[in-house]
Parts: sequence; C-alpha cells; structure tokens
Amino acid sequence: MEHTASLIVISGFLGAGKTTFINKLIGCGFLKENEKCLVIENDFGEINVDSRLLTRQEGLAVSEINSGCVCCSLAGNLESFLREALKTVKPDWVILEPSGAARLSALLQPLEKLQGEGLIRLKPPITILGKPRTAIRQRSFWGVIRNQLEYAGLIVMRPEMKWESVPLPNPDVPVFHMEWDDENFRESIFSFLEEEESHGGRTLETAAEIAAPLMGIAYETIRPDGKYSRGTIREMLECLNRRFGPDLVRLKGFLNGEEGETWHVEYSLFGQKIEKTEGREEACLNIIVSRSRRLELEQYLTQDHRYAKIRI
Repeated sequence: MEHTASLIVISGFLGAGKTTFINKLIGCGFLKENEKCLVIENDFGEINVDSRLLTRQEGLAVSEINSGCVCCSLAGNLESFLREALKTVKPDWVILEPSGAARLSALLQPLEKLQGEGLIRLKPPITILGKPRTAIRQRSFWGVIRNQLEYAGLIVMRPEMKWESVPLPNPDVPVFHMEWDDENFRESIFSFLEEEESHGGRTLETAAEIAAPLMGIAYETIRPDGKYSRGTIREMLECLNRRFGPDLVRLKGFLNGEEGETWHVEYSLFGQKIEKTEGREEACLNIIVSRSRRLELEQYLTQDHRYAKIRI
C-alpha cells in the first residue's frame, strides 16, 4: 500500500510572512512524536533565503526549488520532485511554501492530480495576508493576491491587519485574525489542519488563469562583499525605495556586519526588517523589481551603488 502524506500549501504574496508562519507552526509543537515533515521552499533568485530561516528540529527535512515559480515554469518539476520525495522521505506531512508570486489556482492542479492517485491528502490551502505599505502597491498586484485569497481554504491575517480593510473575494472561506502566539496556533491552526477534510478542488474558469504567472517582474541575485551596520543597511533600503518606489517589489537576504555578525534583511510591500541572525550565512540579496526597470536596477547596482562591490 502506498504511503499517503498530508500536504498543506502556505500561500501569500511576497513578504506576507509565510516563512514566519511555518516557523511558528512547527515551533509550537505541530509535529507529533515520530512524525516526519518535509518543507519545500520555492524562491526567486540563486540563493534560497527562506530555507535558511527555518528552525531545524528532529523530524524536519527542508528542500529547495530555486530560480523560478512553481506555478508556471517549474510546475512539471514540482510534480516529479514530489513523487520522488514521497518515495524516499516518506513524510507524514509536506508543507509547500511557493513563491509569493505564485497563483494558487495553477499550483493546485498538479497537487490535485497526486491526490487523485492517492499519493497525498491535500489539505485546504492557507493564505497569509499582510498589510501593504500603500494602497497603490496593493492595487499593482491585486490580481495575484486575489487569486491566492480566492482559492484558499483558510485565510490567516497578520495581527496588524484591519479586518475591514481587505475586500475578500470568497465570503465562505474562514478567516483567522489573531495574535501569532503558541496558544492561538494550537487552538485554531492545529484544529484546522487536523480536521479530516481534504481539498476538494475547484473548476478553473479559464485556461489563461491556469498558466498565467505574475508577469512584469524580474529578479537579480547580488553578493555584496562589504561590511554593514544597521544604519548603513537602512540607508541602502531608503535609497532603493527612493529610486524605484513601487517598482521595488521584494528584497531579502543576508549581509555581513561590521563586528562579525550577520544581518538578515527583508523589504516588501508589507514593511522591512533588519535584524541580527545566529550563525554565518553567505552574503547575498535577492531583489525583485518591475521588469521595465531591470536594466536600470543593474546599472544602479553595478555603477551607482556606493556601499559595496557587487557581482551580478
């Protein structure tokens, strides 16, 4: 008899807090004794930043799919990867964190196929919703955000979100608006995931919706070789924001500190973060920008950027 794993997709736009949510879920005791969980991280760029931020523990395996979005160019690879992983790892749970640019409707197709073959039990997907910096940024990417909300089985709002500020496309989908503490996760999220219900699938309206990736963005991976303080990193983000504004969609990675520390840096539609992280990580930044300004970004990084020598 084939081993059947429960699979949950944690969706959400770039920077909404998917990795933070997964860390919280696993850290507060979601896995039962002797259970195995495979976390699959899909990211843009040459370096998978999110996989390095996951807290490792017994029973947890982490795999990476980089340099593209699993809902479009890598969809076939995802199916093949999952088939092999289910055979070799035999996990009890699979947590898939797709790129924040992934349309959930397209991602569910290969997963529903595997469920039909009895290889996985596809749980209703969870979509994380954060608060955009400005309304114009939310409007710019509303098509992708709406798709992730529309095909979700559960919507989890970040604590700072205002309930009434978001036009939810499907009133029948449950919404959790809570503080992200251990007690709330155990009472609400655990209960939702432990229900026997599986994702039943939905008829997709058009072929275009199935294949359409988030168009109009480009990404670069850069490797600064300088050493930074919190102040110089903040100045770097401010310069990028002034230069590119809403066209700077996402930035995340690690930078070396002036005193031997490593800085974890995040910038997205939902805010920014500069914090010290344990251990030493390779200095790198994955940057996503509107495609129309990719050449300008390359020029800015190689010629105008004054904080570090950068290799693209």
